[in-house]
Amino acid sequence: MSRESRMLAGILLVVLSTVMFGGLAIAAILIPAAFFLSVVSPTATEPNALMNLAYIGALFLAAGVLSCGVDLLRAARRMEP
Repeated sequence: MSRESRMLAGILLVVLSTVMFGGLAIAAILIPAAFFLSVVSPTATEPNALMNLAYIGALFLAAGVLSCGVDLLRAARRMEP
């Protein structure tokens, strides 16, 4: 397998596993909590302000994906012959 293929495979594995596990564990809690807690009231017709937790969770998720990608690219650069 070429160096480029290994690097792409590593990037995909890190990104997919990061998304699957919520980036940082906080994102895995905040995003579902936002969806469930924003409509707790039986008479709710639209989400309340707790829906903003989803945006905060998305920021944590993006930070996790970005940091993993940067670290992987740095490691690949160190492995150059």
